[in-house]
Amino acid sequence: AVADFMALEQQNIGDWKVDRIVEAAGAGFDADAARQRLIDAVQSEENQRIVVFSFIDCPWCLLAKERLNAIAASESAPYLTQAQLKVIELEDLGREGKELRAAIALATGRTSMPSVWVDGKCVGGFTDGEMPRSSSLCLDDGRSPGLEELENSGRLRGLLER
Repeated sequence: AVADFMALEQQNIGDWKVDRIVEAAGAGFDADAARQRLIDAVQSEENQRIVVFSFIDCPWCLLAKERLNAIAASESAPYLTQAQLKVIELEDLGREGKELRAAIALATGRTSMPSVWVDGKCVGGFTDGEMPRSSSLCLDDGRSPGLEELENSGRLRGLLER
């Protein structure tokens, strides 16, 4: 139900929300530079497989971090270790966090958090992922299902075992 609501919201006011997020990044926002910082953040370390852009107190962000930490701690899931997981708390970055959020919104069309990335590709949020914009930065050319569906279907394990 949440994923359906988020898809409906994105369909009806998604562009307006992207514009507000870009506006919040400030008058000096440089979209090209922010996109490059985003790419650097999700592709910076060879062993880093998953990057989560998060808000500290967002319920969906907390669920995504909890789920990924549980997978990384599980002996039955050797395909993900704690060292392969990176969490970036956007509030902690001040203006740069606002610029990264704007870069995410512009690149993926997604305006909600978390934004979960696997091997440099956005897979969506926790429960939602369908994105209206096709982007080379998104899993499956913009039809990313979200972390929960990826894990429940076994696809997350398949992506990480490559």
